[in-house]
Amino acid sequence: MVKKQTANETSVARFHVRNIFAICLILAVLISSFLILLAMQYKKSEKLADEILLHSFKDQVNHLDSLLTKILAHLNDMQSLAQADLLETRQKTSLEFPAAYHCLENSAAGYFHMDHPLSPEIKKMMGNLTGQGSFHTQDLNFQREIRMALNLNPLFHSARESIKTSAWVYYISSKKFINLYPWVPSDEWKFTLESYGKEFYTLGLPENNPSRKFFWTQLYMDEAGIGLMTTCGIPVYDGEKFLGTIAIDLTVDFLNTIVTDFRSHRGELFLINTEKQLLAHPKLTTSCSRTIKTLSDATPTPIQELYKILSQMSSFSIRQQDGYRLIQANLQNAPWKVIYLEPIPPLVNALGDHIGLGVIAIMSLLLVLVVIILFITHLFYILPSEKLVNFILGRSRGELSGLTISLPQMWKSWFAAVDETFQKNELLTQEIRHHNEYLEERVKERTLELEKLNEQLRLEIIERKDAETEKEKTERKTQKLEMQLRQVQKMEAIGTLAGGIAHDFNNILGAIIGYTELAWMDAADDPAQQKKLKEVLKAADRAKDLIKQILTFSRRTAPEFKPVQVKAIIQETLELIRASLPTTIRIDSDLQSDDVIQGDPTQIHQMLMNLCTNAGQAMEKKGGVLSVDLKNIEIDKTLAMTYPELIPGAYLKLIIKDTGEGISPETMERIFEPFFTTKAQGEGTGMGLAVVHGIIQSHKGTISVQSKLGEGSIFSVFLPRIVQQPDIIDVDEKFALPMGSERILFVDDEDALIDIGKAILESLGYTVTTTSSSEKALTLFKFNPNAFDLVITDMTMPQMTGDKLTEELLRIRPDLPVIICTGYSRRMSEEKARQIGAKGFLMKPLSLQNMAIMIRTLLDDSSAL
Repeated sequence: MVKKQTANETSVARFHVRNIFAICLILAVLISSFLILLAMQYKKSEKLADEILLHSFKDQVNHLDSLLTKILAHLNDMQSLAQADLLETRQKTSLEFPAAYHCLENSAAGYFHMDHPLSPEIKKMMGNLTGQGSFHTQDLNFQREIRMALNLNPLFHSARESIKTSAWVYYISSKKFINLYPWVPSDEWKFTLESYGKEFYTLGLPENNPSRKFFWTQLYMDEAGIGLMTTCGIPVYDGEKFLGTIAIDLTVDFLNTIVTDFRSHRGELFLINTEKQLLAHPKLTTSCSRTIKTLSDATPTPIQELYKILSQMSSFSIRQQDGYRLIQANLQNAPWKVIYLEPIPPLVNALGDHIGLGVIAIMSLLLVLVVIILFITHLFYILPSEKLVNFILGRSRGELSGLTISLPQMWKSWFAAVDETFQKNELLTQEIRHHNEYLEERVKERTLELEKLNEQLRLEIIERKDAETEKEKTERKTQKLEMQLRQVQKMEAIGTLAGGIAHDFNNILGAIIGYTELAWMDAADDPAQQKKLKEVLKAADRAKDLIKQILTFSRRTAPEFKPVQVKAIIQETLELIRASLPTTIRIDSDLQSDDVIQGDPTQIHQMLMNLCTNAGQAMEKKGGVLSVDLKNIEIDKTLAMTYPELIPGAYLKLIIKDTGEGISPETMERIFEPFFTTKAQGEGTGMGLAVVHGIIQSHKGTISVQSKLGEGSIFSVFLPRIVQQPDIIDVDEKFALPMGSERILFVDDEDALIDIGKAILESLGYTVTTTSSSEKALTLFKFNPNAFDLVITDMTMPQMTGDKLTEELLRIRPDLPVIICTGYSRRMSEEKARQIGAKGFLMKPLSLQNMAIMIRTLLDDSSAL
């Protein structure tokens, strides 16, 4: 008994040790978890704060860049107007001047000015043009430049209204005069030779700015007393001769409005130029300042060599340096840096900012509550439960009898219930023994019955499975019969005549394009041969456009308009027409605009061909000059009255001029009428200029004609410009193609297209199986569905069309990538192809690049799944 008691005491001691160790371990885990969660939440909040800061910083930089873009756009418009005005007057001997010209007058002090505007309205819209000498005694080129400077006034007014905080907008000439907007009297400010030493003039000189680009000056003090400012300017040339510069002055206060409100409660956002001058700072710079601050004035004391640190940083990245967070970015439209400095707060403040003191307090309180609960649990539950276990074990071994243990009141009922249960158990044990043998016999009997029932159930399951298998066989047989029935159905009618022509011509064109592209790849070492093949591909592209026109006409739908660069089409048209004109006709062109229109390139090409052909025919007998000019023009309300079809805005002006026989006034009235022609029977249809007129109207433009008998004709075409750039793909870039090694089944009923398709795909590295029968293709696929990684099928096929073949293939293998090709089919479109399960859709004639990219994309997507 003594040994047993000692063993029990040892067991209890060990239990307490384990329990205390477990509690300490739990506390350690809880505290560690608390600290880890705190750190994770801090990191997450810090990362989110950094992302918010970077996003806000990027928005601020983009906002500043957009404002500078507006300034550059105004300067670019002014330069374009100035050079266009100079070009217009270059060959003229007499000039027409704007109304403001009549305000010019000479002063007795030896300079001219515009101190007495005709009216307040004119004064509001003009600047004061002042200069040295007398403007009456100057030559024609000087007068041309005066006219150009005065014509800039409306754009000066527009720029000043758009950029409210700009100081001055002006044009300063190398001929010793300046047009300064807004108007100020000459006794307050006028042109002096000292202006030629300022950066807003010197940075535009040819020796300082050979590329004739925009420039930005350093900070300087304005002579008129407005304060610190910087200037953006651009040079103006008359041909190759430098005339002067156009400039816009921006005050420091204008730049400060952008940086002042950016996270001012946390840090400072400021701008510097390449000379490390402070262009904007919420605290250090204002227009009223008389000294120019530098980067060192804005650098906190702990940070050393801030500019060197910024040069090592990438744009839009956060760096921590000497207790500060740094961000920097370079502007796209000016040689300036945007810098943001923010002091890093202490850890306690950072925790409060990122997590919140309330959250930390709540989590600490929860930790204390957990510790208290663990202590109470150990005292009132763990120890009594240990005693209950020992009591149960003792009663089960018969070592204890009756309830003699000291316990908390809440546990006594449990111990009494256990003791009563053991007493009843002892009485029932005898009865259980007597019934045990009886139960064993009953179990054996029941087991035999269950085995018999289990065997019956197994046989019934087998019978049901056989019945279901037979039903599935019947359904598959029905599906097979339905499939065979669909395969023998007749095809629908081919479609309209235009559709049939497009289909056949696309097949022919597909072979031409395919073999030409293969020849191009084979002639990689022969540039001369590649140049010839490039012309073939260009002609094929034009043929594709003709097919699109046939289809557009047959469906009576509008053509597809897209951004088109007219200059490129003109150059291509002139190359084509040059070969068809006699050598007695010279072609001159002056294409000044690279801007684009929203239009149909084929129709623009057709319009140019008709106009140039007519001009060439007008000069066939005596020869002459065919001139094609293209430039930008702004249609204002006054000019729009001359062309009622146009609304004010930005346009391209195309001028086609010939020195031929000219057009009589009677003929001029009818030249745009359909079927009207002055040519002999059989030489013309009378539809050329009617088609041109219709094309220009569909592009929301207009055309005008000027002609004199014996002097030639001038056709002027106005087309609205847009700002979007066209997607121009050079033929030389078409062959950087994705390759592969997968297995492809190629199905087409044209032998020529089968041959070229196989050659192209094999040149890309693929293993190709071809067939001209869709039924044979289906048989090949059924024999081994996994033998092919992709299928390319024509839509219009005998016996079974491409869409039916696609459905049959996808029934066998739903994940198979299928590409449907068609030259023209009313039954098939890209949307319908997607609906039946095809992954790709291509229009004939097939382009090597488009087909290679689509095949590679579908195969990569399929392998990713």
